[in-house]
Amino acid sequence: MACINSIGKELDNVPEYLAKEHRDALIESKHAHGHHGHGRGRDLMDEEVETVEILWEHRIETVSFPLPRDAPYLTAKTKQDFLMKADLTSSEKRMKQLLEQSPIFEAEMRQIHLLCEWSSTYAFINNNIVTIKVLFLL
Repeated sequence: MACINSIGKELDNVPEYLAKEHRDALIESKHAHGHHGHGRGRDLMDEEVETVEILWEHRIETVSFPLPRDAPYLTAKTKQDFLMKADLTSSEKRMKQLLEQSPIFEAEMRQIHLLCEWSSTYAFINNNIVTIKVLFLL
């Protein structure tokens, strides 16, 4: 069994790995849309595929699915509104309400994603709105 720390140190000595890590950092900075950086060793599959565990017929099954590219653009306000209004007393009620609200979520994410791609100014403001508001209050 290998120690993850020693693997990381060894990889730091491989020029090809460092070059790929640098490219990945550049790609992440170009896609500055609120998607926070991940730890070392994460690749495209880790960032674009999510897994959940589901209890099915008395067994836990792992299900993988692709994340929508615009998923990071769902606003905190929309999430909070859903959580405040949703009936969380059972999984079935919560899931029903989530399915009813999903067109609203999808429209918001798609629109913000498009605006961020079309305008670097909008993307900057979208990613830094809290800081901008604080600076205007000073």
